Amino acid sequence: MIMEKEHIQQAEEAIRRAERLNRRLLSGQQEEADAFPADKLEENVERLHAVARMDRQKLAGRLRERIEADKRRRVVGRRWWTLAAGVAAVLAIAVGIRLFYLQEEPERHPVRVGEILVPTLLQEQDEQIVSARPLDLKRKDKTYNVEASHARRKRKAAEEPVVMEQAVIPPGYTYTVRLADGSEVVLNARSELRFPSRFGDTARVVELKGEAYFKVAKSAVPFIVKAGDTQVKVYGTQFNFLYSEQLGISEAVLVEGSIGMAAGEEEVLIVPNQRVYRQAGAALQVEEVNPSDYTAWMGETFKYNSVPLERIVYDIGNWYGIDIDLSPDLRDERYYMEFDKSTSPDRALQILGIIIGRPINQEGGAYIIK
Repeated sequence: MIMEKEHIQQAEEAIRRAERLNRRLLSGQQEEADAFPADKLEENVERLHAVARMDRQKLAGRLRERIEADKRRRVVGRRWWTLAAGVAAVLAIAVGIRLFYLQEEPERHPVRVGEILVPTLLQEQDEQIVSARPLDLKRKDKTYNVEASHARRKRKAAEEPVVMEQAVIPPGYTYTVRLADGSEVVLNARSELRFPSRFGDTARVVELKGEAYFKVAKSAVPFIVKAGDTQVKVYGTQFNFLYSEQLGISEAVLVEGSIGMAAGEEEVLIVPNQRVYRQAGAALQVEEVNPSDYTAWMGETFKYNSVPLERIVYDIGNWYGIDIDLSPDLRDERYYMEFDKSTSPDRALQILGIIIGRPINQEGGAYIIK
């Protein structure tokens, strides 16, 4: 218990130190920034990384032991996952601190999106990422408001240039972006949305990787979601959109209104309770569905009604940030299941293994289902 208490104290102190450093660096006060000179930056960042890595490994080890011992699983799991999330935040803040200084250098250093550990907003200049900052996780609605974010600069400059931004949502999170036109986009784990600080008069265009639920504000100006070689065009509606290179699919499920999905010269219109989708290299197809089966991810549980195992494994892998290799002959098997997202990854895989009747083994950095 003494060792455990020390690890907790170390993690909490690392988080407090990172938050203080981040607030000072991102403030507009020069004297605050001078307190952390650039020549000491690498040393500070490395210290934070070292502490975070050490604590995260020890916390994970303790968590695994407790899960295996099956002692007070729910209480302990909640407590330790909170600490693990805090340590992850230290890493992400450290990355943001480093980018703060890199902005002042002539050479731009792009962020590796896969390294982002908390919901983060990237800003572009000349199609290169020049800044990154963690999105606010303290707000109850967990929403980034584009228009409010740029309002201050609009007051200073009547013709503020359009800024391209990108919201990156890592494993374990969902987050909402409220666009300049009032449209709302709820992003699932491991998803990215690229959008402008304001829209033009001819089209409202955003780009998606991953999964998102769109509530598009009504307007005479078309709203276009680009995803790979497909796009969806709407004027005001609600729909779920998934674009995954891993699954080789683009799909849109319509809740209300009407939308059209286009791929090359082909375009298909659908009505509510329909799904339009395109497998890589194939034609667009339409089927009748229950939209709630495709929007359940916005809740607190994994819920599936006769869903292919490939999609279930894909969702679990994205939420927990783990790699799961599924045997090709199992991909199309369909299952019914439901379990809480707050479940630990080991427990989630244990539940999955019981439901599908197959062992799930860890080999190297991935989990294997044969």
